[in-house]
Amino acid sequence: MERYNSRQNQATASLRKITKLASYQMRALTQQKALVRSSSKQDKIEY
Repeated sequence: MERYNSRQNQATASLRKITKLASYQMRALTQQKALVRSSSKQDKIEY
């Protein structure tokens, strides 16, 4: 039973890591979208 608990703890820890990574990726995506939006608002003379 103890072995099962430790395995379950490992699974929840890895799941937590995955969700944290996913939230980081989502945040980066939204920042990218905001950057693109703000750059498209500016004049295109700079490019």
